[in-house]
Amino acid sequence: MRGTADANLEGHNHPDDLNLDLQYVVRLLAGEIQTYSRELRYIRKDNTHIWINLTVSLVCEASGEPEYFICVVQDISDRKQAESALKESLRWLQAVIQASPNAFYIYDLIEQRGVYNNPELYSILGYMPEEVQQMGTAVISQLMHPEDITAFREYLNSNLAPSCVNT
Repeated sequence: MRGTADANLEGHNHPDDLNLDLQYVVRLLAGEIQTYSRELRYIRKDNTHIWINLTVSLVCEASGEPEYFICVVQDISDRKQAESALKESLRWLQAVIQASPNAFYIYDLIEQRGVYNNPELYSILGYMPEEVQQMGTAVISQLMHPEDITAFREYLNSNLAPSCVNT
């Protein structure tokens, strides 16, 4: 990445990412592809590691001979860190829900579908997973006590956008 406008990006690819990057360069030089873009780890001159999105194109002379590469580099470290934190948070939440003795059923009101439930739902209610899936969008009204449905709908109507309420 010599000649970059940002001296902080001087450095080299992480060794584990170098082989794939070289394969793409070979494909560019062979004319198999015109450009490529990928996310990879990068080691800066100060030896700190960052994540980048690298887009590379090959510019050729009129004769078809390679002249130079154009590389666009974007530091995506913050996004990668946020993605990692979100994944860890979801793993933790799923472990808590799976270990809970309570039934969990998460229903997406906008998509009108069940998103997640833990095994205790089946154990407590006595349904098999396939039976809950077959209930489809009627799952809430079929599993909720009839006396609670009106209060539940009123709660949804007063607390959610009208387009979300179709139970």
